[in-house]
Amino acid sequence: MRFGVSTMRFAKAAALLVALASSIYAYNDHDGFYFTPIMAGFITIITGLLAVAYWRDALLRIISGTVFLCSLNNLYDELFGNPYKFENNEKIFAFFIAVFLFLNLFLLIRQMSNGTPDNTAQ
Repeated sequence: MRFGVSTMRFAKAAALLVALASSIYAYNDHDGFYFTPIMAGFITIITGLLAVAYWRDALLRIISGTVFLCSLNNLYDELFGNPYKFENNEKIFAFFIAVFLFLNLFLLIRQMSNGTPDNTAQ
């Protein structure tokens, strides 16, 4: 087990602690008004960490990146928009998701046509 100092490792640990604290606060909030925005923030942090963790794998990057963009849309909707209406922010996020999917699917298809790369040489 390695206990060295790493900025990325510290950032991931801090994000997980913020996610844990926000979920505990949201579940213990007696008012209940802030539960949904806080939980949207929690989900965005967790899916963002998954996207970072799976970024090297092309297929997992497509899935985790799409889920992260969808959670960003949910967070934006809860904080600034109206989650009960289909507005322009959903169209903008749908555009970004389509571009993200197109670029990553293109890279995945190109990678598959060239053969699977050797991930051991890093």
